[in-house]
This record gives sequence, C-alpha cells and structure tokens, in this order.
Amino acid sequence: MIQKIMNVSSVQDTLRYVLNERDRKGRMRPRCDIVESVMAAKTPLALSKEFAVIASFRPMLARNAFHSSIRKSPDDRFLTDQEWSKITVKYMQALGFDSYLSVCHGDHIHIVATRIDFSGNTISDSNDFKRGEAILREIEVDLGLVRVRSSHLFFDGHWCRPDVCSPTRREVEAAARRSEEPPRKIVQSAILKSIDEASPIDIEEFEKRLRLLGIGLRRGRSKNNKPYLLFVFRDRNYGVHKLGNLFSLAELSKRGLQITKAEIDCDVQPNPINLPSGPLNK
Repeated sequence: MIQKIMNVSSVQDTLRYVLNERDRKGRMRPRCDIVESVMAAKTPLALSKEFAVIASFRPMLARNAFHSSIRKSPDDRFLTDQEWSKITVKYMQALGFDSYLSVCHGDHIHIVATRIDFSGNTISDSNDFKRGEAILREIEVDLGLVRVRSSHLFFDGHWCRPDVCSPTRREVEAAARRSEEPPRKIVQSAILKSIDEASPIDIEEFEKRLRLLGIGLRRGRSKNNKPYLLFVFRDRNYGVHKLGNLFSLAELSKRGLQITKAEIDCDVQPNPINLPSGPLNK
C-alpha cells in the first residue's frame, strides 16, 4: 500500500473533492462511500461545520487540516469495506488523530482529518510520513497484502534505503523556482546515462563522461574499509544514502562499471571550480 500525505488549509474544499462522485477531470468514480468516520455529519457542508468547531479550539493554527490517500497495490486482492475501515482506524490511531473520516474510491481511500485533538492540542506532523509507512507495512502483514517498496521502507524490523531516493519536497520546490530538475535527480540521471551509453565502462571513462555533465567523482573507502563512490554537484556531495541503493558501487558494477581495487584506493579529489560550466552546473 502506498500513501500520499498532504497538509491542506481548506477542509471544506478537500471534503468536496473526496465526497464528489466525479474526479477533477469529470469522470465518474467507481465508488464514493464513507467506510469509516468518527464524525456525526455526512455531507461536505455539515462536515465542514463540524471540523470548524474543532478548529475553533486553536484559531491561530492556519493549516489545521490533514489529507492522506492510501492506495492498494494493483496486485492485491479486493478489499472489503470492513478491511478499509480497519486500515483507516489503525493508521489514524498510530498517527495520533481523534477526528477523521475515510472515503473509498475503489482501489484507494482518502482520509480527511483535523490536526487539533479534543483537548485543543495540536497533533504533531513530525515524521508522519515515515510513521505512516511503518504502520502500512504492518497492515500489509496483518491482512496478507503485497508488501510495497516505497520511498521510506520498513522491512523485517529495520529501516532500509530504497533503490532510488526521491527528492525532498524542499528540493522539488526550490528546483521549480529555477525551472529545472531537482539536483538529486540530475545526479541520478547523469550517473545512469554515463554508464548505460557505454556499458561496460571503465572508471576513467565514467569520470570523464560525468565531468562533461558537470558531475565530479570521488572514490575511496569508508571507516569500516568499504569502497564507495561519491558524486559532487554544485559543491554538494551525493552518496548512496542520498541517491539510493541503485547507485552503490556494487549495483553500478552490476550495471557495467569496471573498477579495480587499486583504482578504488586511488582517491581522486574533484575541484568543482574546474568542472564544465554547462547547463547542469550553473
């Protein structure tokens, strides 16, 4: 199951959207039914008024609404309303919410809630995405569903990196202001392009192709003697922790990168000032 979390300012607009029988393109939805709710009202207007009463406990909190969608895997079986209800309750209780409702659109549900509890306290949004991912992994096990790999993973009791790390919201917003791709995505694309266009490729040719794209390269060993590659873009370092498992030395070697032990130990320190000043490195 995959979640998408949004903090919204207008509960009424969100309720109108999730309770509308048609989507934004005017197409009829497979269904539009409330499958779980702790609210008394049922219509968008009445629900908005009920949420407004709770919001009055903290009038200075502008963005007090929570909106999350949870979609099942295409390979999953049909889920009953009772199962969607169970998913909603377990998910929202884990995140600490008191007031919410869940609407099913077929293969996914939308959950609308307020970040103010019955005592007037604000419900924290700290790490709510990671916490949500963790509880979804538990739900998948409980209901025998497909265990989906997503951007924040929780498998077998420990956190692990995804194959490809997605840009953060801050990176996406900053890149949008410059009308370009996020730097993390630029580095990922440059690495795969450099290898795939000449595979198999030795480390010198790989480094040369990267430099033409404005990416520097460092190689060496970590404190526990593990070999690594570090990519430099606009004076920032990007390693496997920022890029994802697909960009580890082991995975790049499987993809066609050829590098010897001696070449790993010969650490090349790139000077970003001398990198090509092409469109990627501005």
